Order: sequence, then C-alpha cells, then structure tokens
Amino acid sequence: MVLTEFFICLGYGNGTMRLLCRDTGSVYCDVYAHAAALTAMAYNSSSQVLLSVGEDGLIRAWAIDEKQEECKIKYLQHEVVDDLMLCGVQFLNEGGTIFGVVGYDRNEIITYKA
Repeated sequence: MVLTEFFICLGYGNGTMRLLCRDTGSVYCDVYAHAAALTAMAYNSSSQVLLSVGEDGLIRAWAIDEKQEECKIKYLQHEVVDDLMLCGVQFLNEGGTIFGVVGYDRNEIITYKA
C-alpha cells in the first residue's frame, strides 16, 4: 500500500493495482499491472513516479498526475529481473532517480538509476 496526500494505492495478489481518493475512498482506477502477485510499491512525490514489483519479475514505473479532485496514472516503462520473484522496492534518493529492489531468498539489493 502507498499513501500520499491525495491518494491511496493498493496492490493485489492477482496483479491488479487500485488507486483510491484518500478523502472519499472512491476508486480512481484499476490497472492490471502484473501477471502475478503485486508484492510491493514505492512512490516518490518529487518525481511523481510510482514503482511496482511483482512475483512475475517485473519492475514497472508509473507516472502519477496527483490532484485533489482527480488522480491519473500512466505507464512509463518496465525492467525485467530474470529468475527472481521480487518482493520489495524503495526509492534510495529524494529526487527519485535511484531505487533498489529485493527478491525472495536473496540477501542483496539490486539498484537501478533512472
């Protein structure tokens, strides 16, 4: 789950991501984000980018147009991590240009620069 000033983003075991209005709970949209369970998300308010990772080995980046009355999401890009079920993601700097992911049964953080 990701919580910001205006929206809540939930991830589900079927790979779906749901954006809700934080104040009213109304659904902005449902997005089929991953082919397997969506396991983690991270949001950077400076870049307005949401990252999602799943058991399908995909890291997906989404642009969030965050406004109080409306919230829109747009797919940006993805990266495939072979032979690894991802279970965590986090931005590693304030600007949202560096992030790390982790996988099940791994003791390393894989870092990426946007």
